[in-house]
Amino acid sequence: MVLEEAGHEITAETDDGARLLSLAGEIDYDLIVSELTLPHLDAVEVAERIASGDSLRRPMMVLSSSGSEDFVLRALAAGIQAYVLKTATARDFLEAIRRVMHGDRYLSPDVATPLVIRSLSTGRVPDPLGLLTRREREVLRLVAEGCTNKDVANALGVAVKTVEAHRANLMRKLDLHDLSALIRFALRVGVLSPQFIEPSQASPHA
Repeated sequence: MVLEEAGHEITAETDDGARLLSLAGEIDYDLIVSELTLPHLDAVEVAERIASGDSLRRPMMVLSSSGSEDFVLRALAAGIQAYVLKTATARDFLEAIRRVMHGDRYLSPDVATPLVIRSLSTGRVPDPLGLLTRREREVLRLVAEGCTNKDVANALGVAVKTVEAHRANLMRKLDLHDLSALIRFALRVGVLSPQFIEPSQASPHA
């Protein structure tokens, strides 16, 4: 593996966002390298919860197959220091790690659009989900994954009416008018991985 060959020690591994958040508070580490999209919590949500919790915040970089400005801006708004495309070479990947470990940021060249650079230079990085509360973000992700209101209520331990209220609020705030629009938005901003999409959900008539 590239990391080990370059002399880096892998302290722990997981492919689950909730477990990643747990590990961040349990073990000693220097850097988190994560896929952007993970089950249960994506990397941005993990970064946000680390920042708002008791865990010591340390550098984090994400790998993504998408260079969407929304994805990049959301990651930067959460304090993630590096956004690396999966098409990056091993040399670029290791350079990203080197820069982050020295306190700098790193962006794959293809994602360093004028808007992203301007946001970094001004220190005002817009978050596409900034209008939503944490609970509304959780409802957005679960609904986009195909969960019914009852499923979401069970997952979050709240009443169905509470879920309905959160769902109505987030749809209003984001100016979304149906499930298909919600799913497209969730994909665009990195809340939802394409692996969760079934043909019936992707249909504009869903």
